[in-house]
Amino acid sequence: MSIQIQQVDQRQAPDSDGTEELPAPDEVPNNQTAVRNLRGGPKQRKNAVRICLPRDPEKREELPADIHGMLLWIITDICGEGCIAGVEILIFPGPYGLTFVIHPRPSTLDGRSDTQSQLDSFTKKVYSRPVSKLRQAVKRRCPETVTAEIGHLDLEPVGITDVTTTRLYSITDGNRQIPDNGKDKPLNVLFDAFRQAHDPFIYQVIISGEDGTYNMSVRCATYRPKDNYVSNADFARLVERGKPSDLANVFGDGNLVSNHDPELAAPYWRTSYTEQIDSANTYRASYSYEKETPYKGKQQVRREADTIKEIILGHIEHRRLMAGDTTAEALLADEFGRYGWFSALEAQLKPFVRTVTLRWETNPWRDVPGRAAPTLPC
Repeated sequence: MSIQIQQVDQRQAPDSDGTEELPAPDEVPNNQTAVRNLRGGPKQRKNAVRICLPRDPEKREELPADIHGMLLWIITDICGEGCIAGVEILIFPGPYGLTFVIHPRPSTLDGRSDTQSQLDSFTKKVYSRPVSKLRQAVKRRCPETVTAEIGHLDLEPVGITDVTTTRLYSITDGNRQIPDNGKDKPLNVLFDAFRQAHDPFIYQVIISGEDGTYNMSVRCATYRPKDNYVSNADFARLVERGKPSDLANVFGDGNLVSNHDPELAAPYWRTSYTEQIDSANTYRASYSYEKETPYKGKQQVRREADTIKEIILGHIEHRRLMAGDTTAEALLADEFGRYGWFSALEAQLKPFVRTVTLRWETNPWRDVPGRAAPTLPC
């Protein structure tokens, strides 16, 4: 049943039920209105599918040999559908082991939906066809022993304080990594290191494309305080020593670098970092004016240097990870030919979305105060 819209004479008052007009407010605050800042706040992924491999060792051993391609098949099944703009994959250790979340990013409103034209049905209409396509792909590609559930993924338990987050960038005209060319699989190596160190993490891949040609964004955040770089000393240490869990360590063969690449800092910063045994560590982090020209003054160089510093520290990338945002700074493309939204052929996706079958014996989030794994109430 829909509402009836009546023609109203312009001379009539616009009330609908005969009530009087609203009065003026009795009191107005003197201060300017402050709107709550939602940037970096808790985010959701509506109508996401959570996939968990069986915890039982015997059932896990019975998984088919090609289980490692499960996520890739699901992605390629639904990417290119007219109702889906892209697919987001989130992988993290949860209360019951490694968790895989697939979130379809809708592109169109389903006008053919049978739901009533009510405001509360809008989200259902937006997600109706993408969720249907995703359900079909999951049923087709997942073995029976794999658990799949649908619900709204809540990222609020992770916390709102940003952490140093790694993002991959392609080098202009670089070739992607040849899938499975090496003996060690990148995600296996990465996740196994996190597992052994009991590190809570979120690994994210966002993919868009069709017909075997795709674009993607890849990030990873770890949540122990020791992995977070905040101060000028931290910045100098990150530039000079690098990040031990840098994604470029495992994906660098594909002509990919990360936002922690020291080459980004070189034209803008003079840095040094020295560890002392019997005294405080010493560091240097000062502006370099190598980029100064008659057309680009010191002030502009400092602004660009500050942007580079933010990129290297990676806190803004955490905010984007939480929001599912693929934005990257134009400065990296303009000055360095680095692109955070880069292309890959279908066969080149697998190293980034491999279904890792490693078993977790602990929940590392329980050891980090104020943070917990994302939840998915079904």
